[in-house]
Amino acid sequence: MNYLATVRASAERGDTIAAEALAGLGGVLTRQLPKFELEYPCHSAQEERWFLMQASPLADGCVVSHINITARVVAENEQSRLAAELRHAFEDLKALHEALQRTQEQLVQSEKMASIGQLAAGVAHEINNPIGYLNSNLGTLGQYVGDILGVVAAYEAAMPAVADPARREALEQAKRETDFGFLLEDMPKLLAESQEGIQRVRKIVQDLKDFAHAGDNEDWQWVDVRHSLARTLNIVHNELKYKAEVRQAYEEIPEIRCLPGQLNQVFMNLLVNAAQAIDQRGEVGVRAWVEGEEVCVEVTDTGCGMPPEVVRRIFEPFFTTKPAGKGTGLGLSISYGIVKRHGGHIEVDSEVGRGTTFRVVLPVIGPSGAET
Repeated sequence: MNYLATVRASAERGDTIAAEALAGLGGVLTRQLPKFELEYPCHSAQEERWFLMQASPLADGCVVSHINITARVVAENEQSRLAAELRHAFEDLKALHEALQRTQEQLVQSEKMASIGQLAAGVAHEINNPIGYLNSNLGTLGQYVGDILGVVAAYEAAMPAVADPARREALEQAKRETDFGFLLEDMPKLLAESQEGIQRVRKIVQDLKDFAHAGDNEDWQWVDVRHSLARTLNIVHNELKYKAEVRQAYEEIPEIRCLPGQLNQVFMNLLVNAAQAIDQRGEVGVRAWVEGEEVCVEVTDTGCGMPPEVVRRIFEPFFTTKPAGKGTGLGLSISYGIVKRHGGHIEVDSEVGRGTTFRVVLPVIGPSGAET
């Protein structure tokens, strides 16, 4: 009875271990439990100790023993600590390996993009030379055609003065056979269209060179993003023309302080993604407007759209829904980082079957701390 009284007194003082022991003892004494065991700490100022309480029934009561299990518990705790440290070390090593793998893939991608940039710059330079003399020759040819047409007009005026009817008829027959009137009308048009085409090629080449050298000069500049969008649309024109009708709507907006080459990369990623999201034929909308101290750029497509579980992950590095070999999963991740570097953010609104809208919001003055 003294033992039970001691345990009960400790339980009544709020000792949870004593309360658990008292309940177990009661179960054994009333034969509700065949046996009861309880491990508990019993530390002193000098050392830490653990005990195993065991209660086994007797004919008219029970026998209770308290066994010192300190050595076992210490060994088990040490094993648990070492196991936890090993798990943590393994997780750290795994995370480091994944980070190194991602870094390696990013370096490979960066090297690939740098090589493509150098190739594009070289191709643009090579194209620029023949375009230059073609443009010059077309200009000279236009002058020659103008002079020839002037001579032809003089001959036309002199024809009534030709005395020989047979000679006049021969000239008229030659004009009819060559559809002379159409030639006079169409030659200037052909020259104008050719010169327009040459100017377009020169513009594409210049934009390609600018993209190829994007990043060579990382100075922060004041730029009208409408010009950046126009340049980017010119670059990705071939990607868009077979898929979508491009609709542009630009309001009056201030220039923003930015890294224009990097923003061009963001716009290009969004526009190419919009084109790739459209299966057959659709629309791509490009808008720009100002809200307070921020400029907003929006790229909308009428493509397949994305479910919420994909939207939540689209900015993760290497996440892609494209088939193997069709995408690295870095475009939107890099774009997200560029926009964050500019002190802005990207918003996404997408619904399966109805298309996707990306909204880039950029502060006019750029991020705090950016070099001027």
